Amino acid sequence: MNSSRFMHRVIRIVLPIILALVYSGSTARGQQASASPPKTNPAPTAIPLAEVPSNAQSALDSLQEMETDVSRDRSSADAIAGTVSDLTSEVDARIADDTRLLTTSPSLEVLYRLKRDWRTFDVRLLVSARELTGHARSLEEELRSLDKLNTTWQTTLQSAKQPTTPPQVLQRVQSVVASIERTRQAAESGQAHLLALQSSLSEAQARVRTTLSSIERAEIQAVQHIFVRDSPPIWNVGTGLATEWEKHSSESFSSQLKASAAFTKRLPFTFLIHAGCVVLIATALHWMRRRIRKPAEGKADLQRALPILDVPVSTAFTLSILLVPLIYGQAPRLIHAIMGVVTLIPAVVVLRRVLLPNSYPILNAIVILYFVGQLSGVFTSRPCSTSPFGSSKD
Repeated sequence: MNSSRFMHRVIRIVLPIILALVYSGSTARGQQASASPPKTNPAPTAIPLAEVPSNAQSALDSLQEMETDVSRDRSSADAIAGTVSDLTSEVDARIADDTRLLTTSPSLEVLYRLKRDWRTFDVRLLVSARELTGHARSLEEELRSLDKLNTTWQTTLQSAKQPTTPPQVLQRVQSVVASIERTRQAAESGQAHLLALQSSLSEAQARVRTTLSSIERAEIQAVQHIFVRDSPPIWNVGTGLATEWEKHSSESFSSQLKASAAFTKRLPFTFLIHAGCVVLIATALHWMRRRIRKPAEGKADLQRALPILDVPVSTAFTLSILLVPLIYGQAPRLIHAIMGVVTLIPAVVVLRRVLLPNSYPILNAIVILYFVGQLSGVFTSRPCSTSPFGSSKD
């Protein structure tokens, strides 16, 4: 009994003491936390007047490097802007024609080609966007550095405006401040130019992705209706073509002409590359003809090949048909049609040398049908092949 009373007394004495200690500790910590001052940014420190000449020269050198970087970023942005402008012009010119083409239930092969072309547009715009973003980040870093430098030298200028400050030192500080302001204006101008370019490029990307979505929907619909007739019977093709010609001829040709002009402006050396390939092939064929002529005198197989080698330029144009899908992969349909005609005529010259005369009517009929198909593709919304021997699909 006595021990239990003793324990009760101990608990009554010790428990209040423990509670008081806990409360006092928490109160002390709260007071310390409230007493600690909030963290603030340190005030800018003025440069001592004795160190102004050396620091001023260092600051001017740094500003010169910044001006060079800003100028380089501006030049790079202008070059990207030229590329994006040409690409955007071609995109805008092709949107109308390709959107009209999607309304004609094109084949899966045509949709594949359209998707490939528009994905290429999307990738090129994305690359340009990343380059512009890199230049924009560089200008932001330059502006942050200029802010810090300007704060330091403005403080130095205020402290230097004293009667005892030598005029040379004050002029040195003022020249640094003026150089900072000049560099800052150039950087802000470059930043505004970059933001405008990024906005224009973002709009072009949105148009490209909208067109890609339309092509993908048309592709899904084409797969779902692959066994459903979506055009008039072949015996009514003349009437349908005439109606479509009257309805879309001028509009389709105008849009394709604009797209072709934009493509030529963006890739001006494409035709020179094609011409160079033809010249190389023709030179090789001319060399082969000189080497084969004497050994072919007693061999019938080589004798049959000589008529082809006798027209090396026409044969070179004919063989360049294989390169058309590679060289003109992103070209509009009008350029594909022109290249098809340009390569078809030499191909007819070559074929007339190796075919029998009684096959000429069939060859002429094939040529006429091909020309009709090309006209249908150029002046209406109907897709056409890129060459007389196959489609443009790789």
